[in-house]
Amino acid sequence: MEKPVSVTPDMTLGELLRLPEFAPLRDQLLIPAFFSPEEHGDVPLRALSDTWNLPLLCMGLNRALEVRRAGAPLLYRSGADSEQFLFHFPGPAGGKAVVICAGGGYGLVWSPGEGYPVAARLNRMGYHAFVVNYRTGDRARAPGPLDDLAASLRYLFDHRERWDADLDGYALMGFSAAGHLAGCFGTKALGWQAYGLPRPGALMLCYPVVTMGSDSEPGSRLNLLGPDPDPELARRYSLEEQIDPDYPPTYLWHCSEDAVVPGVNSRMLRDQLTAAGVPHWYRAYSGTDHGIGLADGTQAAGWLEEAVAFWRQVSAAAGTHSHRRILP
Repeated sequence: MEKPVSVTPDMTLGELLRLPEFAPLRDQLLIPAFFSPEEHGDVPLRALSDTWNLPLLCMGLNRALEVRRAGAPLLYRSGADSEQFLFHFPGPAGGKAVVICAGGGYGLVWSPGEGYPVAARLNRMGYHAFVVNYRTGDRARAPGPLDDLAASLRYLFDHRERWDADLDGYALMGFSAAGHLAGCFGTKALGWQAYGLPRPGALMLCYPVVTMGSDSEPGSRLNLLGPDPDPELARRYSLEEQIDPDYPPTYLWHCSEDAVVPGVNSRMLRDQLTAAGVPHWYRAYSGTDHGIGLADGTQAAGWLEEAVAFWRQVSAAAGTHSHRRILP
């Protein structure tokens, strides 16, 4: 029997999208705008960028192939808008669920680099993973991305029998600008309570944009709020202004000299979590890295296992000591 084709760094973008398992997902699988099958169809994956962790990129895409070859759709439409969809990477029957939002400055959604590899690793750890898409670029004005995240979460809960997953106490994960998105969903005023949805059991925020003030990442702020936003709007979407004791337990990490999102973002969130008595673990790894996702081969390697350990701990504590301080 011929061995099934796997994704490798030498596969071209055109070959990848012509795989029969992926052909129906051509317009959703590789979402960022800099992926152009017309322009890059004959170029191998390894030549498209010098910033990817190619083994992790291939790992995530190969897990997506496995899901499709097992007969699962992988892609689900969570709303009428063309950008409202999610990918389900199934775990074992009855496994807990993590909802993942990849970043990209609210200008794109970098699911291939940040979402799929983390989903694949979570599957190995015994969890279901859902990678969600949301509006970006010219369509990213608030509250559009939050509306899309809420639509995906509502879809998950409305069809919970479809997933064979335990959604109670789900974890919500976000990277960079999507760390801001997930963090906003953790607030009552902007997120879970405003949309009438269950509160996440834990947040996992990875090198997140936090503030919409002067220390924000400029591109994220521009895409979400537009040029020269009203100060009250900027304050409303600044996480450090919205933390209260009901905020979900939070695992938070970044690189101390992050070259894209100033480290003060994570530090101000840490300080507000502490002031509000919200259980949290905070990690500042050495280096300037940003956008590294699973982070294998860097100082931040192993963050996912630690984040899951935190989630387990706060889940065990919920109901008796839901706001007990959790120590690393």
